[in-house]
Amino acid sequence: MFLQNLLRFYKTQTKVNIVSMVILGFVLLSSWFWTGSTEKSELEDEIRLNIPDIMVYDSKEALKETLIVSARTPNTAMASKMFSISKDGEEIKKYYTDNLLKLGWKYSGYEAQIDYRDNEHDADIFFFDKGEYRFLLYFSPPLEVKKESKYFYKKPQYTIHFAKKRVLDK
Repeated sequence: MFLQNLLRFYKTQTKVNIVSMVILGFVLLSSWFWTGSTEKSELEDEIRLNIPDIMVYDSKEALKETLIVSARTPNTAMASKMFSISKDGEEIKKYYTDNLLKLGWKYSGYEAQIDYRDNEHDADIFFFDKGEYRFLLYFSPPLEVKKESKYFYKKPQYTIHFAKKRVLDK
């Protein structure tokens, strides 16, 4: 009899403990989600406000309105978008370079992205900095693609990434 009562008490306590743990977990997860999402939206707004005030190449749309801003965590937000290249990639690079330099940005470097599986040059990356922000132009395939390259037939595109420097470090 004593053993049955003890067993019944243990089962009841276990159910109560499991239910309370589930409720507590839900409350903690909800509060973390809501606090994190406000921090993320503030960071997303900050990123959007600092996007350079230029137009998308060969368009009447402002870059601020076109780039898609997202935050993975409350500390890392980035704006980016991919565009198809219908004209010469060098012309597109020159357009963004000229406009960024006029706005006080400085050209801070170039990097050839190498696909280390086959040591093939598969993209060109150009970096521009101003204060704590970085503007990145990513051309894939590279601007000068050799006919023997496996990327020769790839549809040309460029991507713009904009974020704080620590997010887009070289």
